[in-house]
Amino acid sequence: HNFTSPLDLSSANTIDMLWIRIANLPGQGTDAGSWAVVDNIQLTSEPAPCGSAYNPNPADEGTDITHDVVLSWTPGIFASSHNLFFGTDFNDVNDATTTSPLSTVMQEGIDVNNYDIGRLEFDMTYYWRVDEVNSPSAPGTYKGKVWSFTVEPVAIKVPASDITARASSSYGVYDPNDTINEAGLVESDMDLHLNTQPQMWLSGPGAPNSVWIQFDFDKIYKLHQMLVWNYNYPMLLKAGFKDVIVEYSLDGQTWTEVPDVPEFAQGTGTNTYKYNTVVDLGDVGAASVRIKQQTNWGMTVSGLSEVRFTYIPVWAREPMPEDGALDVPIGATLSWRAGRDAAQHKVYLSTIEQMVIDGNAPVNTVSNNSYSPNLALGQTYYWRVDEVNSAEVPALWEGNVWNFATQAYVIVDDFEDYNNTQPYTVWDTWIDGLTDTTYGGSRMGNEYEPFCEEDIVYSGRQSAPLYYNVTSASKSEVVANTSNLKIGSNWTKGSPETLVMWFYGNIGNSADKLYVKLNNSKVYYDGDLLNLTRPAWRQWNVDLSEFNINLANVQSITIGLEKAGSGVESHILIDDIRLYRVAPVVPEDTWIEAESGNVTAPYEKLTTLPGASGGQYIGKANGAGDDGTASPAPDATATYSFTVSGGDYLIGLRVYGYDNSDGVWIRIQGASAISTIDGDEAVLTDGWVDSNNFAEGAFWHWVNAVAGANDGDPDLVYTLEAGTYTLEIANRDDGTMIE
Repeated sequence: HNFTSPLDLSSANTIDMLWIRIANLPGQGTDAGSWAVVDNIQLTSEPAPCGSAYNPNPADEGTDITHDVVLSWTPGIFASSHNLFFGTDFNDVNDATTTSPLSTVMQEGIDVNNYDIGRLEFDMTYYWRVDEVNSPSAPGTYKGKVWSFTVEPVAIKVPASDITARASSSYGVYDPNDTINEAGLVESDMDLHLNTQPQMWLSGPGAPNSVWIQFDFDKIYKLHQMLVWNYNYPMLLKAGFKDVIVEYSLDGQTWTEVPDVPEFAQGTGTNTYKYNTVVDLGDVGAASVRIKQQTNWGMTVSGLSEVRFTYIPVWAREPMPEDGALDVPIGATLSWRAGRDAAQHKVYLSTIEQMVIDGNAPVNTVSNNSYSPNLALGQTYYWRVDEVNSAEVPALWEGNVWNFATQAYVIVDDFEDYNNTQPYTVWDTWIDGLTDTTYGGSRMGNEYEPFCEEDIVYSGRQSAPLYYNVTSASKSEVVANTSNLKIGSNWTKGSPETLVMWFYGNIGNSADKLYVKLNNSKVYYDGDLLNLTRPAWRQWNVDLSEFNINLANVQSITIGLEKAGSGVESHILIDDIRLYRVAPVVPEDTWIEAESGNVTAPYEKLTTLPGASGGQYIGKANGAGDDGTASPAPDATATYSFTVSGGDYLIGLRVYGYDNSDGVWIRIQGASAISTIDGDEAVLTDGWVDSNNFAEGAFWHWVNAVAGANDGDPDLVYTLEAGTYTLEIANRDDGTMIE
């Protein structure tokens, strides 16, 4: 990239990290250089000279901005102070200077990058500019760009879905709810109403002063105005309301009359009829509004086309995290858009929804529209904010109940940040026996680049090879100081209960003792030690209570091995060390050596290909026989007995294939298999399944058995009750070897 122009990241939604390499530096010759990690990336909405103010808040051309917003911006890198120009005229804001501010509000020499402009007019567009006054080391002033924003309206529309209507009577299909469902409004301009029926309400015949229509809201609103479209069918314009009484109620029992209600103007009978009557409701709190007709324009039936209510937004709204948000950081601060009249905010927060609904959850009263709780990992929280102002009626506006779920875990190390350049290699953080001989015969990372494993990973793009030698040494271990890890020394944040680590065994290993230490407190792996010899990812859950230490002061984490088996010089892979409050359940696992079953010719037990667990595998030597692609080959089969405790199961196969059409036939009689194919759930019989299109690879690698013979078919999932079953595998493609 040519850095004389801004780097275009406009297609990126978020960036966690950026890798940068600078080539051809002086003395470097043609060396391309090494990659370095750049963290804390900020994306700006616009390119800007480095000396100018940027990232305005409110955002440029923003709408619905709160009327008490505080202006802020990111300063240019040389700025020592800031000159602010603010007003309602673009040209004046653009042309103003400190000596000639024109019509703007001008503030000179601001020493912080924010300014409280005071309360602004509703529904007004404002313009502002920040000039950066530079320090003596870079003298001069950078004139800023003119930004703009529009303030929120004084009131907003009550959603039609939050209102129901009923009336004294209705003529045929003319439903009173047609006055609030927006059915008759022009789609391209929702302020205009059509003149067609029946998208209006018409009463039954009767005396005009006996006709009424009532609107009930889903909760109490602070009502500002009522906009009225009178009856608009050209032949029945005189059915429109004329003289009316408007009343409101908090409980549907006690009613208060609205003063100074104007006469309802007649409809125009056109397809572009805009509301022509506005009733000022005085910002009153109401759960119902009733219109009682006294006279109409001269008919025995009466009606209205549409009624719209606007209200003052006095509730807390626009929660952050958003309602239903997932994976919320445990350090998140809750915030919301404050209700218009709020002086204080009561924040209810609990993991029990009903407690929040009932107002029995723990409550904190705050003066600002934010709250920073102590959140736990892997929890769903429910919260609501009640807006309080003792000087208003009512004094409290109860908020909606929102929810969010916190992140399931925090990362101790995921081994993603390391590269091939010191001091960013994996052994710069994880000290091994090559660096400190007290750690025995250990080496963290490969001997040659790439130093981390890039093909076999649990997640992400790389894992960490841990080489060890326990042929004679008492231990091999690697140690990381927590100050060099993102997590730091305090492991109590989020109330974690379990340390979880994934490791991948190696066929050349022996069944040695794997352990992890926090500070100097050691816990041994409690699973099958043969898992160290098996090339598959294993999840190891360790209860943090097993470490007899203060978890608020974890200084180091150690991963090590001690001789238990024959003792070898070999390696395992480590990936994704995490802390959970509720750890994932370790999957039930049955390991079957392919050569251990009842194998029938022309399947053979083979040893030619290196790298097979146990030194053997099954297949058809030299491609003997025909491919069994039409139906399962009756002779080339292998059967295995296995026992499960019940649940849903995948079949993982470690295979050696030659092309991406390789596959096998699979059957578990007496079991049901359910997978989704092409968007439809297909219930597979307990007969043979053509499990085809394995990932290509002329090397030993893992695949999941799939539920079909097409690319993209889903994994084959068997639902098994507790018991013992027989797995049958039959030849499909002669090139497929299974170990």
